[in-house]
Amino acid sequence: MDSFWAVPEWAPANESHFLGSLSPVTKIAYGAGAVTYSTFDIDSTDVLRLDFVPESVTAGGKTLHRRQDLSQDGYTFDESTRVLRIRHVSSRDIDVQGTSDRMPPSYVTFDDPHLAAGTELVGPYPSV
Repeated sequence: MDSFWAVPEWAPANESHFLGSLSPVTKIAYGAGAVTYSTFDIDSTDVLRLDFVPESVTAGGKTLHRRQDLSQDGYTFDESTRVLRIRHVSSRDIDVQGTSDRMPPSYVTFDDPHLAAGTELVGPYPSV
């Protein structure tokens, strides 16, 4: 996985992927034209490859601005590779929004080390 962070263009171009961070990621959710995640540390730099163009990037609800470099809060986005680099120093909670008609794949995990053995599955089985 470290190679994707070093060379994000190696990640699949037709899906959104979180590739790396200076801080451990504590949660992440993918949607059509959206990636929302949280890092353990408030101050971090993160790398994603998106299947959409970001229209807004926020940290804790505060708008981050597109920059030439990441010497301060903000983000850079390469249109040709769709690589997004974010620097946030004021919040752990990041929200990237854009427009896409591609839904991320759904996964059902039956061997989840975060759930105790014997935990009952909750919710409907996905139809797709």
